[in-house]
Amino acid sequence: MKEDSIGGADQRNLNFNAWLDNGYQAAIVKSEKVNSASSYNLVLNFYLNQFHDEHIEYVPYLKRFDFPRLWPGFTVYFENDHYWVSAIARLHKKDIPPAHSELISCDGQHINTLMLQRVFPYFGNAKLNADWHINTPRLFFYAPNTWFSPLHSCLFKTAGEKKIYTLHWQKISATHARELRHEASYGQVSRTGSHTFSKNSLWVNLPSFMPRSAAQIQALTNLIKAANTWKNNDIIVFDTRGNLGGLSLWGAQILKQLYGKLYYFQQTYHLQNSQYQWRVSTGNLRELNSFFFPMIEKSFGEKSPEKKQLQKTIQALKKALHNKQSLYPKNI
Repeated sequence: MKEDSIGGADQRNLNFNAWLDNGYQAAIVKSEKVNSASSYNLVLNFYLNQFHDEHIEYVPYLKRFDFPRLWPGFTVYFENDHYWVSAIARLHKKDIPPAHSELISCDGQHINTLMLQRVFPYFGNAKLNADWHINTPRLFFYAPNTWFSPLHSCLFKTAGEKKIYTLHWQKISATHARELRHEASYGQVSRTGSHTFSKNSLWVNLPSFMPRSAAQIQALTNLIKAANTWKNNDIIVFDTRGNLGGLSLWGAQILKQLYGKLYYFQQTYHLQNSQYQWRVSTGNLRELNSFFFPMIEKSFGEKSPEKKQLQKTIQALKKALHNKQSLYPKNI
C-alpha cells in the first residue's frame, strides 16, 4: 500500500499515513470476528475505505468471494435529505412499499444512523454529500457478517399514510446487485450515442468511459468518428449522468475530433495545474502491464497512438524504478 499509493510518498498527507498503521490495527481487531468470506470482505472494505480515496480498492476475483448477497426486492435513493423507494431498482411484488414512498425508519432507528453504522464505515465518505447519493442504495443490500444482522422491518410514508413493511430477504448475484444500486443512484441512463433535441442542438450521451464489451467500445468509437460533424451546432450537451469514470482518453478523443487536434493540444498545453506524476512501484508497473495495457490495446487498437504512449510511459517508469525514484517525473 505505502509503496504503490501516492499517499505513501506524500508526507503531508497526514490522514493516509496515520490510517495506514492505525487503520491496519483496527482491521486486525475486526478480523478476529471473521467467520466467513463475506465478513473478511467487509474487513477489507473497512480498511481501504477509510483512506477516502476511490482509487484505493480491491477486486475480489477468487471464487471464495462469491458469497451469498441478499436484498428485499427493492432499495432506496437519497434526494433532498430524504430517502425514497426506487421506482427502477425493484421487483413487481405486492409485499414491498410502493415506488416513491418515503423511508422513515428501520427497526426503530433513524436512517441517517443506519447509514453511519452499516454503510459508511465500509463504502464512501459521510462528509461528502455526493457519497450519500451514491451509497444510500447499499442499505438494502446485505451480505451475512458478524457485526450486524439484516434489517427486519421499516416504516414508510405513502400519500401521507404511514405503514410498516416486513423485509423478505432473497438472494441476488453480485453483478445484478451492482447494476441495481447504480440504477437507484443515477436512474436509467441512455446508451452511448447522440441525437438532436432542437434546431442546431445536439445531445450526446456518455454514460461510461469504461466499456465492458465489444459493442460498448464500438459505440464510443462511432461517437468519436461522428464528432467532427458536430461543429455547426449552436448547442452541444454532454450528458455524463451515471458515468463513474474510466479512461479519460475517450473524452480526449471526442474533443480532438470536435475541435481539431491542433486546437486541442494548444488549449491543454495552457491549462493551469495540468501536470501529474506517476507513483513508481513494482506493483503499479505490474498493474499497468496486466490490466491497463490490454485494456488500451482492446479499446484503441494494436497500432494506436494511445498504446504507443503507454509503452513509453511504462519504459520511463521502469527506468525510474531502477533509479529508485518514488515519483515520475521526478520534478513538476
